[in-house]
Amino acid sequence: MTVTEAATLARGARLDADVVVVGSGPAGLTVALDLAGRGIDVLVVESGGRGVSPEARDLDRGEVVGEPLRFAEAPYDTSSMRLRVLGGASGHWAGMCRPLDDLDLRARPWIPGSGWPIDRADLEPWYRRAEATLDLGTTGWDPEAWYERCGTSALLPGDRLTTTIFQFSPPTRFATDFERALEAPTGPRVVVGATAVDVALDASGRRIDELTLRRADGGTLTARATTIVLAAGGLEVPRLLLAWDGGRGVATSSGLVGLGYMDHPHRTAGQVRATLGSELPPLYAWGDAPGDGAPAKVWAGWSPTPELQEAEGLGQAVALLRFTDALTGATAEPTAVTDAMGRLVSWTIDPAVHRAVVTVRAEHWPGPGSRVTLGTDRDASGLPRLRLAWRPGPEEERTMRRTVELLAEELGRAGLGRVEVDPRGRPLAEGPLEIGCHPMGATRMGDDPSASVVDPDLRAHDVENLYVCGSAVFPTSGHANPTLTVVALAHRLADHLAGDAG
Repeated sequence: MTVTEAATLARGARLDADVVVVGSGPAGLTVALDLAGRGIDVLVVESGGRGVSPEARDLDRGEVVGEPLRFAEAPYDTSSMRLRVLGGASGHWAGMCRPLDDLDLRARPWIPGSGWPIDRADLEPWYRRAEATLDLGTTGWDPEAWYERCGTSALLPGDRLTTTIFQFSPPTRFATDFERALEAPTGPRVVVGATAVDVALDASGRRIDELTLRRADGGTLTARATTIVLAAGGLEVPRLLLAWDGGRGVATSSGLVGLGYMDHPHRTAGQVRATLGSELPPLYAWGDAPGDGAPAKVWAGWSPTPELQEAEGLGQAVALLRFTDALTGATAEPTAVTDAMGRLVSWTIDPAVHRAVVTVRAEHWPGPGSRVTLGTDRDASGLPRLRLAWRPGPEEERTMRRTVELLAEELGRAGLGRVEVDPRGRPLAEGPLEIGCHPMGATRMGDDPSASVVDPDLRAHDVENLYVCGSAVFPTSGHANPTLTVVALAHRLADHLAGDAG
């Protein structure tokens, strides 16, 4: 089917489908393409257009309270970190991927609110599909496999830190890389420029009868389907659930919609001065990995082992060495994120010494202090603007500090160099705290309707035909970038909706 501009449709037009997907980012288009490929009639509605526009960007503007938002040493707001356009945030994504670890999905007694209702084995088949969707290599995530591929060994062997592997998608741009599938006669129908501003529930209050879609000119359309999939992104999902049904909210009986918001806190932790010869082993230098098999861009860092995390009550974290690289391809949308990524510079090389900026990121512990709520101002579509509070606490600070301490101790133990604090002499805790532009949580999944918003199949506990897909359903964040897990969950949901789960 072709991609249609909502402005070309008659005012008041009704769009019917088997499944309506709200949002056209990695989650929404993965679900839509999977289902359409099985002969299911799918309609995707996207608030943005084919390209970024000031009007669409303004719909993402909100109020920030709590910790100020910063990314790559620049101030941010809620419109900087999102992308309301066909293809969603994949349009400015850097492509960094890693699955969640088994530990991330387990209940950890020292982290309140931890524990997913599924385990890593439940996600494994869909991770394999997500890796293919995102054009990742085939070497996997085991450090030993990468040591063999690169002809090297662990830079810091020991029992306190483990090597953590990240791979990079080219990156996949969903609007362009899947353009042929979207335009095919068997593809999903896509309507852009249509904001899902409200829903009408049936008499029981347990099913969505109809979606109201608003165009930029104020005209409205309606959409009806047996199943609704809300895949509008980690910030927009809780905002819409809170605002829908005339402001009464949808799927809100637990009182948890908007609570438990997470984004990975980052800090620049100083620099490594290490006599390593002329080159850092390629695994740790964010470059093209040598060896046989599919080409791959890889970046490895160091994380406290699960045993040490449990013994010291830490969250997940990773320390990485930053350097200059072309992070985004020519097809990336020119946004604040792509501008900031170009400023990530770290390597300064002299004949004898490498200096590398150390960056550390931590898991954001779920809790009530960080949340998405509705403000009093309304945007051009008539929806209340979101109000975002992001407040990492002492647990994240302690985890980041301990991770850098371990890196310094292990580098010294191996005789490879030392970690210095920021060249300006600031302790780690006084450096600017930054976000990862990884909005997660606020619509958590779980078995208990009183303690979660959606069930393990991503269906809203309160609404029989509403599913939520994306990073908003994460109960905990781990330290891995969320996109790979988002796409895996989307493949899993599509299988469930098509009756092929299991």
